[in-house]
Amino acid sequence: DEIEFLDDSQKCDRAIFEENYFAVLSKIQSSIRALDITNTGSVAAAKQVAVKLPEISICKYSGKIGDFESFFELFDTLIIQNQSLSDIQRFLYLKSYLQGDSLKLVDSLKVTNENFSIALDILKNRYQNKVTIINSYLTEIIDIPTLRNSSPQALRNFLTTVTKNMQLLKNLQFSSTELIDIILVFLLESKLDFSTRRLFETERNHSDVPKLDVLLKFLEKRCIVLESLENTNPRQAKNVKVSHHASSNNTSEDSDKNNTSNNLVSGFYCIFCKKQ
Repeated sequence: DEIEFLDDSQKCDRAIFEENYFAVLSKIQSSIRALDITNTGSVAAAKQVAVKLPEISICKYSGKIGDFESFFELFDTLIIQNQSLSDIQRFLYLKSYLQGDSLKLVDSLKVTNENFSIALDILKNRYQNKVTIINSYLTEIIDIPTLRNSSPQALRNFLTTVTKNMQLLKNLQFSSTELIDIILVFLLESKLDFSTRRLFETERNHSDVPKLDVLLKFLEKRCIVLESLENTNPRQAKNVKVSHHASSNNTSEDSDKNNTSNNLVSGFYCIFCKKQ
């Protein structure tokens, strides 16, 4: 073998070549490693996509107050926030998921982009009213059937109904004082006569949480009005009593007259047959 002798210029060229060679080699190796990482991520992503999740279905809403929140949250997630759908398509989906009273509220609206938001507002105003929601939870508790025996199933149903509705009330994020007022107003209002209760429901603000002092102030004012009317119209009340008494007397007198007439008729005898 011959020994290769290099001059200074050749040595310099070789050094530059080797430096460039190793730099290119390093870049190639880095690119290969990055490609391996990308392929690994793609395979993992492909495996994730391959997992088929169970289809999420939206149960139809019939108009029960307590079920609206869960229905609307699911509808909002799957339909309203789906950017691939138009408002017309969303409205068609909405109508397909409604039934009973809830469907009647929006069924007359034409299916247009503009009417979708109108339909949502109608449903929210009807079923997202706080007072209505509160009353529905409390009514479900009050309407629990009285337990006739110590059946474990009946007792479990009793407990489940109470805890479920109390938790739903707590989810509305009321303070303890507000919750006490809500329950007391509900119970006291149920004891009022229909006329007073209707007047209270007409005057109250249904967007506010029921407060005990509001009910008591209303009852105080109502009591003063009724007492005032009773004191300023004693004659009318007396006339009503006299009229009723006279009517009773007239009825009694008419009855006596009829009895007298019958007695007179019964006192005559037929001259031919000698019978009454």
